[in-house]
Amino acid sequence: MVLKACKHIEKHSEIMVAASQDEIPKITAYLDKVMSQGYFGKKEILEVQLAVEEACINIIRHGYRGAEGTILVMNDFEDDVLKVTIEDRARRFDPTQFEKPTFVDNVDNRPLGGLGIHLLRSLVDESRYEYQEGKNRLILIKYSRIKNSRSRLEVRC
Repeated sequence: MVLKACKHIEKHSEIMVAASQDEIPKITAYLDKVMSQGYFGKKEILEVQLAVEEACINIIRHGYRGAEGTILVMNDFEDDVLKVTIEDRARRFDPTQFEKPTFVDNVDNRPLGGLGIHLLRSLVDESRYEYQEGKNRLILIKYSRIKNSRSRLEVRC
C-alpha cells in the first residue's frame, strides 16, 4: 500500500509592509505560513525568519533611517528551493559586499557592525543583491532538507 500526501504549495506569494519594526511579526508569521506549506522543517523556517528579520531591521534602521517607506517580501518555490526576495526603495546598500568578520581580534578592538549580515548569510544557502530601477533587492535562497531526505517509496505529487 502506498500513501500519497500532497501539500498545496503556492509557487509565488508576497507581502508588503510599512518600514517599521512593528511590522516584523507580520513578516515572520507570513514566512511561517508559506514555508510550512512547502517541505521545510521548523529549523529551516526559523533560520529564514531570522535572516529576513535581520535584513528588514537593517533596511528600517540604516536604509530608510526613520523615513516612511515599504518593504516587499516575495517568496518563490521551485521544487525543493525557496527564493525570498526582499525589496525596498531605501538608499542603495549591498549587504553581500561585507567581508566575513574576524573573531580572533580582541573584542575591544573590533569595529562595530557587520555581525547581523554575517548571521544572515550563515542562515541561508545563498544570498545575492541587485539594484534595479531605484530598488534594492536582496535575494535569499534556502534548500529544503526535508524534501531531499524523503523516502524513495513516497510518491511525488
